[in-house]
Amino acid sequence: MSADSVTVRLLALMHRQSNVASRTTLLGLGCPARVIDAALAAGLLTCLRRGLYASAGADLDQRRAGTLGGRLTCVSALRRQGIWAGHDPRLHVFLSRAPSPERLAAASLLGRDPTQRRNRTWFEADAGQPRIHWSRPSSHSVLRPADTEDWRTSTLDSLRQAMTCMDEENALAAVDSALRLGFITTDDLDDLFGALPKRLQMLYGLIDPRADSGQESIVRLRLIRAGFRVEPQVPVPGSSALDLLIDGLIGLEIDSNQWHGDDEQIRFDFDKTLRSQESGTPCLRIRYWHVFGDWPRTLRTITRAVEDARYMLLGREFAGRGGQTWHD
Repeated sequence: MSADSVTVRLLALMHRQSNVASRTTLLGLGCPARVIDAALAAGLLTCLRRGLYASAGADLDQRRAGTLGGRLTCVSALRRQGIWAGHDPRLHVFLSRAPSPERLAAASLLGRDPTQRRNRTWFEADAGQPRIHWSRPSSHSVLRPADTEDWRTSTLDSLRQAMTCMDEENALAAVDSALRLGFITTDDLDDLFGALPKRLQMLYGLIDPRADSGQESIVRLRLIRAGFRVEPQVPVPGSSALDLLIDGLIGLEIDSNQWHGDDEQIRFDFDKTLRSQESGTPCLRIRYWHVFGDWPRTLRTITRAVEDARYMLLGREFAGRGGQTWHD
């Protein structure tokens, strides 16, 4: 086998490991030690720390965590899988021992290019002191080694770290998201919640993987806590399901810039609103800002819409029993 083909195989192995792998992992996958050493000498691999290597495709978050002697965890790991992870822009790293002051200072200086806009598939952490997590992986994670990589903790451990790190509504949204995307199953929930503090146990009964986004989970929790009955993903005749149905009276659609910005999707969204109204369910549409930037006013508006719908319903019921309506 030629040297070029060996190099190609090594880089393919690194790519399958998301561009960061330990020497132990590469040897276990059949890569000879001499090939690893040759790739290091040729600059095809970079040594992040003793026994841990990165290829050219490794990003800044992976390199920072590896240099510190740890792995990405918590929200930094969840985002890589598309799981809801809140809004904390710091790097979250699991460490088994404290890094040297020099390495910590060097890692703190690095961070995303502020001119590059974050999106669903790219979210490098800001510069600054990383958020360090020390908790050991749970025993359940040992039984699922395929879900653990040399550069990040398992999904279950990352989720457990995130739930103790985030506020309650983002913690719930993360669990809903992980379930909906299939990264964990309902069988994992007992293990997950068994490792959490008591203050988070009450979230167990509020989990609902039908939520189509983290925003929906958060809005659902806020409305439940405001005293409303909320049902997610309620069918609309001739269209897709409503995000939420409040007290059986008002539909609520929660739009994002990513999925609701092009002309075709906007037309579909407005058509769904009309079809919902046509079927007898008035519908409100809100966006990201209304959830995270102006929630008090948003809640007042939703409350008023529900009260108006209930008043109209009572009026129709009264008229149906032979009574006079307010405009008779």
